[in-house]
Amino acid sequence: MKVVKPALIVFFSLLTVFLLLFLIPGQFTANLEFSKTYGIEQPAQVAFRTLLNPLQFPAWIPYYKGIQPISGDLITPGSMNHIILDRSGKEIRVLQTISSMENNRLLSASYEWSGWIITNTLRIEGENPEVFMRVYAEVAASGILCRSMLFWGKKRIINDLDSMFSRLAALINRGGAANPFLR
Repeated sequence: MKVVKPALIVFFSLLTVFLLLFLIPGQFTANLEFSKTYGIEQPAQVAFRTLLNPLQFPAWIPYYKGIQPISGDLITPGSMNHIILDRSGKEIRVLQTISSMENNRLLSASYEWSGWIITNTLRIEGENPEVFMRVYAEVAASGILCRSMLFWGKKRIINDLDSMFSRLAALINRGGAANPFLR
């Protein structure tokens, strides 16, 4: 019994130190920002219709499974949708709220799930052949665990955002596809 007690003290001491080292730094990090410009080799109309085409989402949104309208039209300001992701058999519902949209030029939306909020603004600027897709995203975390994940995972989150928007730019540059949801 005397051997077990010191072993437990050492175990819980190490566990406490580990948790403090993992959790405390994250409490000073509430968000991160991502901003990047991508060259587009298509007119703004092609870029925008590709961006808004749910049939193209699987090509650039990781784990995309589907989209389910909650209120409003699918792609209008004020509309709310669930973007459904399938991560290793686990379904994740991300609440998308479209805050503003200017046809062929701007889409601003927020995405919320389990202690995370991503606010994203995507602008299509310029005229052919000088067209650019400018992306700004702010990732915010709430709660002890999410903030710690944000602190320790900043580089990966930024790489994931860049990878996703790079895939979107590549899809646009291939010409996208007709969007049956745009009028």
